[in-house]
Amino acid sequence: TDGDNVAVNPKNSNEIIYNLKVNNTSQIFSMDIKSGRKTQLTTGDFNCRDGAFSTDGDWIAFASNREDPKSNRYHIYVMKTDGTELKQLTQGDTIEGDPSWSINGEVFFYSNADNNYNIWRVKPRLQ
Repeated sequence: TDGDNVAVNPKNSNEIIYNLKVNNTSQIFSMDIKSGRKTQLTTGDFNCRDGAFSTDGDWIAFASNREDPKSNRYHIYVMKTDGTELKQLTQGDTIEGDPSWSINGEVFFYSNADNNYNIWRVKPRLQ
């Protein structure tokens, strides 16, 4: 399939997520690699990218500029693997990206929050 930034679900190795351009925006899709069935998980006039599965395979962390689509400010969000239960983890005048999950459920990402790009972490409340 077309797209980039592929991630494999650790709970189901037949499921991948990836970025794909749709109407000039980057969106996150999932695909069952056995059947080839694709599902668009994010939609809107903003970019969503860099999806990463949680270690239990139930959540996806990603970066998006949905807060202000005309800006280059990306923030970190999480959602269930079916695209529901969206939660925003970061906000403000910062730029974040490339989320990754730790085995204890924390999300690591880069941010320029201190006027210098550093690695940050947050423990999302998922219940």
